[in-house]
Amino acid sequence: HFWRANKDRYPPRRVVRFDTDLEDSIVLSVVIQSHVPNCQAVQMLRCPCTSIEHYEENAFRIVAALQEIGLSFPIQATDIISSPQPKDMLLFVMFLYMNLPHYVPKTVIVFSTMLGVNMTKNIELTNPSKKAITYNVQLQGSSDFSVKESTIKIEPKQTVSFPVEYHSRFSRVVESQIVFTSRREGNVHAAAMVFKLRSKCTGRKPRKTILVSAVLYEIGTVDIDLENPFDEDAEFQLMLRESMVCDADRNPVRSKRCEAYEPFHLNESRVPVKANATAKLTVKFLPFDAPAHFVAYLGFFDQRAGEFYYELFGTSSPPLPLENYKLQVKAEEPGFKELILPHRNVQMDRARMWLEAHGAGSKQHLPDTIVYDVKLSSPYFLAPKQVTVVSANSKSVEGSKTDSKSVVARSANATGERNPSNDTKDRTAGTNGISPSVAKLSLEFRAKEPGVYPCTVTLTSDVDVRCYSIEGTGTAPNTHCALNFQTQARKAITQEIPIMNPTEREWAIKPTFVQNGNEFDGPREFIAKKKQANGQATTTCYKLTFKPDWICDVKAQLTLHNAGTNETYEYELHGVAEEPLAEEHVVIECQAREKKTHKFLVKNHSNTQATFEVESDLVHISGPSSITIESKGEGDYELTFQPLQAGSVIGCIMFRDTQTGHYSWYTVELVTLPPKPQQMLKLTCVVRQAVAVDIQLVNPLDDVVVFDVALNGEGLLGEAEFVLAPKETATYELVFSPLLPAMTKGTAVFFNDVVGEFWYDLELVADQAPPEELSQLECELGRIAQVAVKIDNPTGQEVVLKHRSTNKINFKVIQQRVLLPPLESTTVTIEYSPSQLGNREESSIYFEHPSVGQWIYKVSGIGLEPREARQVQVVAQVNRPVSQTITFKNPFLETIHALIVLEASGEKNVFELLNRKAKVQIGPLATTQIPFSFCPPSMTQHSAELAVSVVKPPLTWTYQIQGVAEAPADSTLHSFVVQARESLETYYLLNLV
Repeated sequence: HFWRANKDRYPPRRVVRFDTDLEDSIVLSVVIQSHVPNCQAVQMLRCPCTSIEHYEENAFRIVAALQEIGLSFPIQATDIISSPQPKDMLLFVMFLYMNLPHYVPKTVIVFSTMLGVNMTKNIELTNPSKKAITYNVQLQGSSDFSVKESTIKIEPKQTVSFPVEYHSRFSRVVESQIVFTSRREGNVHAAAMVFKLRSKCTGRKPRKTILVSAVLYEIGTVDIDLENPFDEDAEFQLMLRESMVCDADRNPVRSKRCEAYEPFHLNESRVPVKANATAKLTVKFLPFDAPAHFVAYLGFFDQRAGEFYYELFGTSSPPLPLENYKLQVKAEEPGFKELILPHRNVQMDRARMWLEAHGAGSKQHLPDTIVYDVKLSSPYFLAPKQVTVVSANSKSVEGSKTDSKSVVARSANATGERNPSNDTKDRTAGTNGISPSVAKLSLEFRAKEPGVYPCTVTLTSDVDVRCYSIEGTGTAPNTHCALNFQTQARKAITQEIPIMNPTEREWAIKPTFVQNGNEFDGPREFIAKKKQANGQATTTCYKLTFKPDWICDVKAQLTLHNAGTNETYEYELHGVAEEPLAEEHVVIECQAREKKTHKFLVKNHSNTQATFEVESDLVHISGPSSITIESKGEGDYELTFQPLQAGSVIGCIMFRDTQTGHYSWYTVELVTLPPKPQQMLKLTCVVRQAVAVDIQLVNPLDDVVVFDVALNGEGLLGEAEFVLAPKETATYELVFSPLLPAMTKGTAVFFNDVVGEFWYDLELVADQAPPEELSQLECELGRIAQVAVKIDNPTGQEVVLKHRSTNKINFKVIQQRVLLPPLESTTVTIEYSPSQLGNREESSIYFEHPSVGQWIYKVSGIGLEPREARQVQVVAQVNRPVSQTITFKNPFLETIHALIVLEASGEKNVFELLNRKAKVQIGPLATTQIPFSFCPPSMTQHSAELAVSVVKPPLTWTYQIQGVAEAPADSTLHSFVVQARESLETYYLLNLV
């Protein structure tokens, strides 16, 4: 051990004695340090030892080392240096040999976690002994590992988990070790346990994400609030790492334009921040590709406090236009414009210069030939898909000139306007002064309709991205179109003609009409407003009106002259006016045979006085036949209405000019309410009976009058027509015969076209029919009695009645379904079964139907004592017994105890009860079977009497049993054989029994 672990720290030696070779403690210290490298007590010993003090110092360090690592051995420093005993030193060396190997770590516990994410792991310790063990816990190494307890006690045969927490502050690997040394308690002393702890950073999770945006080749800045998450002051070293171009989901994207340039830049390399405080930090973002996303990690590192990261997420937008062009053409006509493309991009050059000035980039040389892909944002512009720009220093300049000329294959005939700042560039890029380092891109513009068409031309290559802005304006050509109008006379309609002005000045529009009349009209002066502040064209509408005075079919021409653009818009106008609509829909409400007046407004649209004839298809109206109105005036025409009957009628009234034939008209809806009733009549009747009332009618005319009669109400009957001779007075018979009880209203209306309408208000009262009381029934207990009732159907429909009884025990209807044929009667049987002796029993039987009403019958009955015996007949062959039962029903509502006795006359044992119990218990209204047997010994008449008796009340029911004996059947088969047309006689001897 000494030879292997010494590593030239101390002079080599050979140990052959346990006293003098170990007295300077050098060998012991190397052995201890080889097992416990971080033991501080034996890090440096005196060597060589030239005095007794040196020996003592080294010996005390050995004793201190034992205490440091938790080993307990009964040795003092003097035992090593004063008089070392070989046997004691041998025991001490054996002690170290047995215990020091336990201080070698058993395993390495790796804490794999993200930076800044703490992690806890549990070490399971087991005590296999029969006594409790207490361990002292000691951490040695990095302070990033921590434990909550310094001791742990393990009960016998138990396993406990000891947690160790790791505080992730650095991405580098940190190590520590945890030592469990047992506390000696008597003779119990467990071996030490050592575990090595090691960290492993699996990733850097940013504490926050900083968003920043910038235009391509322009610098965007963002101020970051740097928060110190540690509990101590720190001076953080700043670093940018893992910078890349990505998509919106942070997936890497390759970009040739960004390969030589970093997008994020810092002004500072170190930032001091107080504990748990904040500091300001500025990050600059300069993109070299767009549209694109950029991501990088901004790291903050302090050697003592720790490190953490922020994520920088940059978004770039397309660059600003290098040039702004304007182009104006007539709609649907082509226009052309040439864009001058220099070899160098001044925006990118400015960005690269900034990088070089800040030491963030090196000078990059552009390729001599750059090929750009051309993309247009507007479908109204056309251009080649690619364009090539060649540097003036290239050896193939002449070829590039030829290429550029092939690109610009067409010259622009349309006029174009450019910004004043670009005029100088246009002049220098003329046909005589084009630099060999520029190319031309020819654009074709075709406006679909008048308006402003903005377009962005984007040129993309592996070197840079360029944008050019061009604003195309489409002006309207001379317009010639037709407009058709269709309306009713005297009803004006308006058509708006839109005029779009995309310019910065107002347009004065001059309208001119060519027509024979004045049907078409519009403003004589009109201004089309200039474009809006946001650059959008403004649409102003010219309102053209067609207002015919009467039915016509006219044509005209409208010319709109634009003085601002010297454009002319021509419109062929065609107007058709149909018959006029009604002036108004008038609703008149009145009562029959009463007068109602209404005033209609009549207008004279002509320039002379006019007389209007009045026409109408309504009846029972009166008024003047004409009305005169002054020129351009109006007047009221009064019309009187006096309808004779109630109802709703729609008609019209027309006012026609006698000279011109022009007319105006109204639609009239006459709503006539019924007149007041002549009289209130009250009719009262019991259901299914009838009552009549006479109504006197008079004919005041000299002609025969036929009245139509309308009866409204349930149960009203009468003639539908009633005829009166001239000057005749007669009586109309009105019959009221209800089926259902109710109090309702009704009317009797009499109408004639000449006489008019009059009516009577009826109050109809239908009372419920009183119950029909039937005669009292008498019946013996145990028997039934019946009574029949006759029910008539007063309707012409088949009716099925529902029936119910208020006393279902004693009274019931025999028929389950009571059917009444139309206008016929049906007999229904009611059955009575008494349950009391001498007491009157009652019930009400109801027959109901929702259409024909209700019949009620009151029935009653009284129970009598049983008198007549019931006859029972039984048939049997001689000497062959048969059995039969008699059913007995308890008629009472209480339980009875009946005594059953059978008495036979004549021979014995002919009749016998099969039930040995002579006394039986029978429940209320329950039945019981009484079985008996009959075995006749001879062919004679047999009889017996069966009595069923009860004590309370003392009653007896008697059954007379008649036994009929029959001869036994002959089982012999008799055969008769005879020829046809012959007879056979055979004699048999019969034995009588």
